[in-house]
Amino acid sequence: MIRKYSMIAVAMLMAAGILIFPHIVANSFYLYGALCVLFLLAAFLYSRGLIKTAVLLSACFVVICGITRAEIFENHWQAMSHHILGESGNYTVCVTERPLVQKDKGYARYLARLEEIRYKDGDRRPLSGSVYLYGDGETVYPTGSRLSVVGKITAPLIFDNLGKIHLAGRYRSMELIGRIYAEPGSITYEGRDFSSVVTKLSDYIHGRLRQLVMTYMDPVRASIVMTLLFGGNYQDISQHIMESFSVTGIIHILSVSGSHIALLFGFLCLLGKWFSLPRRITLILSVLLVLFYATLSGWVPPVVRASVMGVLSMGGLFLDRQRTSLNILGAAIFGMLLYDPMYIYDVSFQLSALASAGILIFYQPLSEWLAEHAPLPGFIREGTALCLAAQLLAIPVVLYDFHRLPLYSVFANLLVTPILEWVIIAGLFAALLSLMLLPLAGALLFLTDGMLFAALRINFFLSHLPYASIAVGGLGMIRSAAWYVLLFSVYGWHEISKRKGLLYSLVFLWVAMIGIVAGQIFYAPSLVVYVPQLGIARGAVLVSDAGGIVYYKNNGTLSMQSVREMESFVEYLGLSPLLFIHDREHASREIKALPDISAVSVVTSGGEGVRSWTAGDMRIITNGSSWGIENGKAVVYISGSRPYISEALSGKEILFIGGSQRFGSGVSDAVLNRLHPAAAAYAGGKTEASGEDMDRFHERDIDVYDVNREGLLVFAFTNRWDKESWSWLT
Repeated sequence: MIRKYSMIAVAMLMAAGILIFPHIVANSFYLYGALCVLFLLAAFLYSRGLIKTAVLLSACFVVICGITRAEIFENHWQAMSHHILGESGNYTVCVTERPLVQKDKGYARYLARLEEIRYKDGDRRPLSGSVYLYGDGETVYPTGSRLSVVGKITAPLIFDNLGKIHLAGRYRSMELIGRIYAEPGSITYEGRDFSSVVTKLSDYIHGRLRQLVMTYMDPVRASIVMTLLFGGNYQDISQHIMESFSVTGIIHILSVSGSHIALLFGFLCLLGKWFSLPRRITLILSVLLVLFYATLSGWVPPVVRASVMGVLSMGGLFLDRQRTSLNILGAAIFGMLLYDPMYIYDVSFQLSALASAGILIFYQPLSEWLAEHAPLPGFIREGTALCLAAQLLAIPVVLYDFHRLPLYSVFANLLVTPILEWVIIAGLFAALLSLMLLPLAGALLFLTDGMLFAALRINFFLSHLPYASIAVGGLGMIRSAAWYVLLFSVYGWHEISKRKGLLYSLVFLWVAMIGIVAGQIFYAPSLVVYVPQLGIARGAVLVSDAGGIVYYKNNGTLSMQSVREMESFVEYLGLSPLLFIHDREHASREIKALPDISAVSVVTSGGEGVRSWTAGDMRIITNGSSWGIENGKAVVYISGSRPYISEALSGKEILFIGGSQRFGSGVSDAVLNRLHPAAAAYAGGKTEASGEDMDRFHERDIDVYDVNREGLLVFAFTNRWDKESWSWLT
């Protein structure tokens, strides 16, 4: 059993070390020393026949390998040109990926490698790292273009909340240190970097195919075909189409991931069966098609990761070498993490690895179980088994990042995905034929247009069925662990029941998890307050036994990112609030966007009088500017420009939530002297007045936490307010 899963275990231990690194203080000298000692000890014990102890030390060795690799990457990251943040000048950059063009918003975004800065005094300095470059979108520059641009580098905007893609890790993997908004008319084309022949060939074929697709297909469906083939281009797809793919759970088909490659392989496998081709021939043809596809995509990182893991996992499956293929997949994951440890934070990498592993582990048992218990045609049985196997291990990641469970995913994968796979195959062959037989490529695309139309109609029908997608919220660490332990228990029960050690370990795991959940229920606080990081906007989510209240304030500046962040966070909590408070104080009249949060009732700020009402077990009182929310002895006071402090608040435990206003201080001595808050969450900007505001709390020995510095804040009330860190267990 150890040999069967050895490399998968090594990959998991490597990943664990990388995830541990940010939470410890690591020193390279001690890490290298620990690696040497552990290696020598493990080798010595193995030579003496103490296999189990040697395996345990080897596991520790791999974990420290992960920590060490993360430490090396951190040193590399810190050595980049971070000092340039906030500097204005004339930058020379080289475009490294195809741009994201937002025609309706009038800009194009490029991922570009920094090469040099020229200051106003003529001084030149070499630079390292990458930036997002924002241009006007009228002239679009291809990959490899060397550009001169005048602008200022600012830090990328990252919100540190639960239930979100780990952008910090993703940006580090891209070596992204900032963003440049080019001054109007300042971008100058200075030639092209032809160092990559593959990129040049990819751009040529890609551009030729796009022109061909636009000629022979409906413009809307043409954009979808290009997205199916290469990912990206989401800005060219209408919102209702994107939503329908999201609802049916097959939106992954629009981005290149391991599940995308695995489904392509699976479909080609079925084709091979229908034409009675030997499995090895099917595999060879499939691998060649994937390699052509990767070349066509320019070997960008998501395609490389998905292709490598897809080829390895499906190759092992087709050749009936499950043990070998699991180890090869583990070796591939280990190698990728060794190359770039920040891949661990990339959702594409996570889904690719989990989908590939799920297929290798669960496809055969599921197919056999369905053959025994469900009288289905072979292609439906195998398609269902493949779909379920690809999703089983990925469910916690999908729910954490996207918070929804699609009920008709299996039907969509059986009815829509095969057609889309045909569309992908037809598109790839059209790309190949466009180099030789242009009329035949056009005819193939004309047929593709009809298939895509049928797929979109079927998917639209499924997405509008009742309960097509259920918002279940994200899974925390304990529930995710319980899911994986359940899978392990069911899948490995035959082996576990034979071994007392494994059986006792499994029982211990279940008892521990049940104990933690019971403790959470028994010691649950009466009120929990979440203060998410929203940049200049401000928000809070209050959760009690009777329901929840969501508060959002845009602080006079519309930020669509903060709107989406608030929506996502509430969805992650799986909360259907009783009340949504939309505080529009200081908001300009033209601002109409607000978070799409479904609540029993919605309240908008404004007015001069005092209002009060109840929502569940919470009482709300406001003067149209400041808000007081009471739950027994606990009070949450949300500060506005016009304070309102009710006499009913005296003698209660108060949590203060506030921040700097648009042009001045957001906290006054008079308010703090009257409230005497037990704790405070400070948010809403980084103005010069914010330092003075923080000092006012410190002078009164009030525990204050800055959400823009620390990320999401969580406060729990039992008999007093405490800042909590246990929320990762939920």
